[in-house]
Amino acid sequence: MNLDTYPMPPNVRKQAKRLLDQIQNSDSMLHCVKCGARAEGFVLGIQTLEAISADTLENMDILFSKATDARLVELSR
Repeated sequence: MNLDTYPMPPNVRKQAKRLLDQIQNSDSMLHCVKCGARAEGFVLGIQTLEAISADTLENMDILFSKATDARLVELSR
């Protein structure tokens, strides 16, 4: 999955990419969990504003969750 494939305003895409980058480059498990929680809050905020489609929000949420899980696995080794 890639954020570029989903329709969303440029400012939302820029912030989503920044959050994804923070997750993927976190340097500790705690930092990773915090970044994942921040991304989840971002998705909830966008959902509240109804700024993008429900399908895009769902896919974005899945992307953030998978990235967080993958990074936590990497950091646990």
